[in-house]
Amino acid sequence: MTNNIYFFLSIYIILKLFQICLNLEEKEWSLPRNLRRINVIYTSSFKVSSDQAIITYNYAYFISDGKPKGFNYKKLGIFWTANVFELYGSSYIKPLLYTSTPLDFYTIFFVKDNYIYLYRDNGINTCNNHIKKLKFENMGRSYDSLRVYYDTNTKDVVVYNYKESPNVEVFNLYDLYRGNFNVFLNVNSKYDVIQSLIYSYEDNKSKLIIIDRQGIRLYNLRVSYFKNGKLIKEYDFCCNGMADFIGDGNKLLYIYNKNLVVFELNKFNIIYRKDSFIIGETAKCLLRIKDGNALVGTSSGNIYLIGFINEEIKILDKRKICDNTVYSLSYNNNCVEGKRECYTFLANCGYLLIFEIGAGESYSKSNILNIRTIFYFFILYLLF
Repeated sequence: MTNNIYFFLSIYIILKLFQICLNLEEKEWSLPRNLRRINVIYTSSFKVSSDQAIITYNYAYFISDGKPKGFNYKKLGIFWTANVFELYGSSYIKPLLYTSTPLDFYTIFFVKDNYIYLYRDNGINTCNNHIKKLKFENMGRSYDSLRVYYDTNTKDVVVYNYKESPNVEVFNLYDLYRGNFNVFLNVNSKYDVIQSLIYSYEDNKSKLIIIDRQGIRLYNLRVSYFKNGKLIKEYDFCCNGMADFIGDGNKLLYIYNKNLVVFELNKFNIIYRKDSFIIGETAKCLLRIKDGNALVGTSSGNIYLIGFINEEIKILDKRKICDNTVYSLSYNNNCVEGKRECYTFLANCGYLLIFEIGAGESYSKSNILNIRTIFYFFILYLLF
C-alpha cells in the first residue's frame, strides 16, 4: 500500500514538473508602461569592451579581452556563472546583428576587416556554420568599423563604415539567397556616416535614411517614379546623432547631444522637437522595442523608457541599471510582438547585464534556480 502511495505521488510530482515547464513557456505579455519591475537575469563578473553586445534566443555575444565570446544565458550554472566560450574559426570578428533572413532563420551578422560575415547562430559552433562572406571595398579602410541595417520587409541590407566613410551600399538578401550578390545602390553622403536605416512602406517601397556627422538625410531607395538614390530632403544639426523608429513605425526619433527631434517619414517633416530632454547626462544608445516605445541608455548608467504619445515624446520611466555608462542595448529581433522574449535585454555596462522588463511573473523562464522546480526535484530525490 505504501509503495503504491509513493508511486502515485511520484507520478504526480513528475506531472507537476511538466506543468511548471509549460507555465514557463512564453505567453502573452502585458506591455510594460514603466520600469518598476526589472528582473535581473545575469550580471557578469568579467569586463567587456564598449562594442555592441547582442542577444539571441539562447546566447549572448560580446567582445572581451579583444576576442569574440559568447555564452548560453538560459543555461546559467547553479552559482549564476556563465560558461563563456571563444568563437574559434574566425577570431576577432565583432558581432553586429541577429535576425531572421531568407538565408537562415537564425542569422547572425559579424564584421572583420572589409568583410561582413553571415553565420547561423549556434553557440560555441556559430563560426562553424558559415553562410556567406561578403567583401566591401569602396568604403575606405576598416578593421571592424563596417555596420549593417537589415529591413525585414524588403530584405535589403545597408552597409556603411562607421565614422570612416561617407559611402553607403545596399544589397538584397533574397538576391544573395538565389546566388547573386549585387550592390544595387551606392550613395555618398555629405559627411562620414554614423548610422543608416531603411524606412519601408506600402508595396515594396522604401526610403534610405542616413545620419552623418552633421545631420540627417533622406534618399529614395525603392520607388516607382523617381530615381533611386536621389536626395529628397536633409536637415543639418550640430554634432553626432543617433536615430530609430518610434510610435506607429512612420515616425523617426533623432537624438543629438541632449536634444531630440521627431520626423514624420512620409514627408520627412519635423513634427516635434525638444531641447535638453534629459538633464545632466548624455544619451549613448537608442533602441526601439516591439510595442513602439524605445529605450535610451545614458552616460550615467540610466535607461529611459520613452514613447510618442499625443504628438510628443514622453518619458514614461527612468531606472539606473549600470554603474557607469550604458554603452549599448540589444534584444532578440526575432521575437514575436507581445511575447516575453521581446522584453529581455542585454545591456553593455562595461560588463554584461541581462534583464527583463516585466509585467508578469518575477522569475524568468531562463532562471534555472526556480524555487518550485528545486522543491519538486528535492522531493523526487527523497522518494527515490
